[in-house]
Amino acid sequence: MRVAYLTAGTHGAGHVVRGVAVQRALERRGAGVEFRLFSPPSPFARLAGAAHTPVTVDPTELRSPPRARASGLARALHDFAPDVVLVDLFWVPLAFMPLPCPAWLLLRSVPPAW
Repeated sequence: MRVAYLTAGTHGAGHVVRGVAVQRALERRGAGVEFRLFSPPSPFARLAGAAHTPVTVDPTELRSPPRARASGLARALHDFAPDVVLVDLFWVPLAFMPLPCPAWLLLRSVPPAW
């Protein structure tokens, strides 16, 4: 199984660290999962080691369906061919990007209306 963790977060370590926590939990369980963390370049990405794939998350590119489908982010996810994408807190970068698999949105809080 291939698991992609995607964060568009660029401030602080929290976004990347959540992905690293998932990565380490999978390793502890001996899940036999190929894990890849996709994020914008970050000084904290080194925490993911070789599992990190830097991607550009360009809002102007991702606002248009044709451009989103041809974006570097879309190509990176397509090339990895995940079985599931875990999305960190913010799904908007994927709004116009067809994914080859289910995506799970990871939230730290949920409004009561949801």
